[in-house]
Amino acid sequence: MKGHFRKRGNKWSFTVDIGTNPQTGKRQQKTVSCFKTKKEAQNACSELINNMNKGVNIITKDQLFRDYLYSWLELHGKQKFKETMFKNYINVIEYRTIPILGNLKLNEITLYTDKALLKI
Repeated sequence: MKGHFRKRGNKWSFTVDIGTNPQTGKRQQKTVSCFKTKKEAQNACSELINNMNKGVNIITKDQLFRDYLYSWLELHGKQKFKETMFKNYINVIEYRTIPILGNLKLNEITLYTDKALLKI
């Protein structure tokens, strides 16, 4: 896996493929910018790729909470839980969590998320 580097003005950025969206099957990318030199961008890119290879979740700016939950289940849930517990987690997520919080972006969720926003 490698990144694509480009210069925007006097700053460098990189873009990396981070997998596919489990719901839509479309490619997802992560772009990080504001590096002073190309070497800084390359170092940050290699660190991001190493974290991805270790199984660390990469969160995108506009990622929906439901997409994050499904990717967490794929990366960590299958490894940590027995099959019956894994199915229980899927049921709780699909029937209790996603209907309330699933369509919110991760950056919109706070400890004090407005109840009117959630339509409870």
